[in-house]
This record gives sequence, structure tokens and C-alpha cells, in this order.
Amino acid sequence: MSLTNTLSALTAELRSRRHEETFNRARARHPALGEVDDLPTLLDLLTARRERPYETSEALAVAFLAEQQAGTSPLWGGLLVLLCAPMLGALRASVRGEALAKDELEAAILGHFLEVAQGHDLERTKPGHTLVALRSKTRRAVFRELKHAQREQQVAPPTDPALLFDLLDGDAGLAGYRSDDAPSEAGLGEVLDQMRQVSFLRERCGAALEAEQLDLVVHTQVRGGRLSDYVDERYPDLPPEERTRTYERLKRQHSRSLEVLRRALAHLRRPRAADAADRAEDLEHCG
Repeated sequence: MSLTNTLSALTAELRSRRHEETFNRARARHPALGEVDDLPTLLDLLTARRERPYETSEALAVAFLAEQQAGTSPLWGGLLVLLCAPMLGALRASVRGEALAKDELEAAILGHFLEVAQGHDLERTKPGHTLVALRSKTRRAVFRELKHAQREQQVAPPTDPALLFDLLDGDAGLAGYRSDDAPSEAGLGEVLDQMRQVSFLRERCGAALEAEQLDLVVHTQVRGGRLSDYVDERYPDLPPEERTRTYERLKRQHSRSLEVLRRALAHLRRPRAADAADRAEDLEHCG
């Protein structure tokens, strides 16, 4: 989901009436919130395209941070994201290169911003410097991740399509439907190889499959996960009977997805050494 779509969905979520009581309780603790009539009015203020006085934004940031760090409601982190949306958009626009895909970059920006906000020390921040601190800390965190991704790409050569065919041609009883214990933690080399395979699949086959179909193949074939674990992670609230139906649906979907990927990558398949040798031997007996 793009940053724009995320902000739109977030705004709709924060308009839920269940957040109004949380907001109303906090109004008495923060003058900046007391100046706003209600939560819908605040949301309109945050999403308006006109510029706000810096002092207003700074006071709201302090209030949102204090409430976020003191409680568990998602309201305050969401409001803080809306308040700082122009800053996050500018950070996204300042990134050059393709170390991270667009959706991965935007997710990294949001994730690092919320981490920075949660750990920000309000008491040690000079008055009027809260927004500046959030911007600089988020920017440093994002660019650290970009540099890390660039180093990994430089260390790792492009994936060999033959490795993918080994995965896609694997027996379903060994890939995705195992009943044995989970494999031990992968080493760095295996992790890098998995990253290359995932990147290759998303680049070459992202348009051929829906997001869930591709994620399922990555979970089972590339990362060696079990289908049952995938169902448990993605659909934790389903009752047992519905979970069984979902498992069977995904199992059929998994098989169809593998066939789609094999066809999409067929032009990259190279003959295996044994197959080439067999053909050479057949040619010796011709004529």
C-alpha cells in the first residue's frame, strides 16, 4: 500500500467513534488539544492542505507523543503520522536509487518514524525542537537501512534462475506441508540467497499473481515454511472449521500458483547437466 493510501486509510480509521472518548479524556491534560472542539475537527485540521503555524504543530506533536508514550491507544501514533505526513512525504521524495522497492521504502519510513516517536525523550528536548528532532532521527534511521540494503545487494550476486526452479519443482510434501519441526535459523548466506530469490520472484512474477498468492509461495518454497503456519499467522481469529476450509483453499491456490510461476519463468530454464548428457548420448546413436 502506498504512503498516500496508508494515510487515507488511517484517517478513516481514526474517525471511528471508539477513539472519541480517548481523545476527550486527554483534552484536559494538554492545552493544545483543549483548543480543538472534538476529534473530527482535529482530523480536519491535520488533513487540511493549508499550512499550520509551526507553534501549533509543535504543541500538538508534544501532546501526541506524551499520550502515545503513556498509554496503549493507537490513536496518538496515528495522529502523529497525520501531523507529520508532509515531512514523511518529503523524506520519501528525497530518496534516490532502488535499494528498496517503493512499498518497502514507504513501510520503512513509517516504521522508523513510529519507533523514533516511541523512544523520543520529551523531557530532554529543547522547547520548539520536537518536530525537528523527529525529522532528523527518522531520516538517519531510514538512510541507515538503505545503506544496509545497498551493502547486501553489492555482496550478493544476482540469483541463479536454476535455484528457483529447484524450489518451484520441489515436492509439495517437502515444501510447505511438512509435519516436522521448523528448520534451524538460517545463516547469513542462506538469508541473502532467500532475499535474492524473493526479489527475483517479485520483479519477474509480481504481475502474474495476486499478493497473497506470491506471499504464499515465498513462505513455503523460498523460506521453507509450513502452510499450516501461514494460515495460523494470517488468520489467527478464524474458528477451527473455517481455518480448515481456508487451509484447503490455500493448498489448492498454492498448487495453481506454482504452475503459473513455472510458465512465467519457463524461458529462463536451462537444461540440467544430466538432461544434456542424455540428449548427447541419444545423438550419438542417431544416423
